[in-house]
Amino acid sequence: MLNVTRTRTALLVTAALAFPLSLGACERTSAAGDNPVKAVRDFLNDGVVDHNGHEACVYMTTRQQRAGARLGGLDECREAFDLAALELGGETVDTVHKVEAMAAQSSVDGDRAWVRLSRGGESIEFRLVKAGSHEEEEFLAPRTEWRIARGGLSVIRGARSDHARLERLRQAARSPRTSRSTRTATVVDAKTPAAARPNA
Repeated sequence: MLNVTRTRTALLVTAALAFPLSLGACERTSAAGDNPVKAVRDFLNDGVVDHNGHEACVYMTTRQQRAGARLGGLDECREAFDLAALELGGETVDTVHKVEAMAAQSSVDGDRAWVRLSRGGESIEFRLVKAGSHEEEEFLAPRTEWRIARGGLSVIRGARSDHARLERLRQAARSPRTSRSTRTATVVDAKTPAAARPNA
C-alpha cells in the first residue's frame, strides 16, 4: 500500500511540473533578453522576411505602431507590413540567413540603445528604448525589454515607394494619350479669327 501511495505522489508531482511547461509553449520563443541587436534581427525576420505584421509591430513602441498605420493610411500597424521590404548593398534582404549575416554594430546607454546593420557597404540604423508596461503586456509581446523607437518604418517607406511608383506606371498606361499634332491644331483653331474659319 505504501508503494502505491508513493507512485501516485510521484505522478502528481510530474504532472504539476509539466503543466507550466505546456503553458510556456504558447509564448513567443524568440527570447532576445537585453540584446538590442537580436531584437532588431527578430523584427526584420518577422516584418520583412515573413511579412507577419502581428509580430513585427509589437517590436516597435506604441508611437511607432501608430505612425506605421498612418503611413499606410490603414487602421492597424500590422497591415503596413504586407509590402515591407529591405534592400542593402544592391540586394534584397528577404531570407533569415541574409538578416542574420548582416554585420552589426550597437551601443547601449541605460534605457536607450543604437543598432546599425550593414551589408554590401550600405547600412540601416535603429534607435531602441526600454519597453513600457503597456508594451510588455501587448498580445504576442516579444520576450525582450527593447522596443524600436526609430528606424522600423524605413522598411515600410521603401515598400510604399515601390508600390506607388508601380501604381503610377499602371495609371499612365491606362490613360488615353493625346498626340502633339492634335493639341497644336486645337490651339491654332482657337486663335483663328471667326471670319477666317471654315463655314464661318
